[in-house]
Amino acid sequence: MNSPTICYLNVSITQSHESSMQEAINNGSYGSISEIVYHAIQLWKQDKEVGRVEISSLKKLPKDASKPGGFQDEDQAAIVASLKANSLGTS
Repeated sequence: MNSPTICYLNVSITQSHESSMQEAINNGSYGSISEIVYHAIQLWKQDKEVGRVEISSLKKLPKDASKPGGFQDEDQAAIVASLKANSLGTS
C-alpha cells in the first residue's frame, strides 16, 4: 500500500484554538496537532456530504408538499434527521 504524499502548510489559528488543541494532546485525546487537523478535515468532509444528501433528498420531495395539509415542518425535521443518521451509518 502506498503512503499518501505529505504536504506541509502554514495556517493561522487563534490562541484559544491553539490552547484547545494543546489541551487535547495533553489529555491524550489526540497524539499531535496533525492528528487533530486530520480529524477536523474528516468531519468537514462528512458535513459537506450530509448537506449534499439533504439537499438532494429535499429536492425530490413532492411539489405540493408545502400546500396546506401537505408536508408539515415536523415531517421535514424527521426526514432530515433520518438522512443524517443514514449518511453517518447510525440507522
